Amino acid sequence: MNFKSIILFALASVLCLCVLCTAACDQGAGEGQTTEAADDGVVTYTVKVVDASGAPVQDVAVQFCDDKGCRMPMPTNAQGIVTLTEPKSNFHITLASVPEGFAQDATEYHFDGKTELTVTLQAQ
Repeated sequence: MNFKSIILFALASVLCLCVLCTAACDQGAGEGQTTEAADDGVVTYTVKVVDASGAPVQDVAVQFCDDKGCRMPMPTNAQGIVTLTEPKSNFHITLASVPEGFAQDATEYHFDGKTELTVTLQAQ
């Protein structure tokens, strides 16, 4: 190989590496990094359940429903939050169960075009 061939090979290798790195970055960001997401119609719906004082309530079974049916109830975490990531739909939620000490709530809560809801439970 002559000097010109070595330089061309090195430049081609760097270009290839840049293309591979760009493709990997486009597939998603690492933790703490953000990338501009394509609009694929997927939305994260967030429900926060709190008590009358605003403190989070853990282990509330939240059930997400839309025109296609209802999903399995999912419990709120220690921050009183549960999320569902699905294609955008006309979701509403119900509370399948609440922890001891809280009154059961049979209300059907609607997102109405939003992606976040806060539900306040009343003590029993």
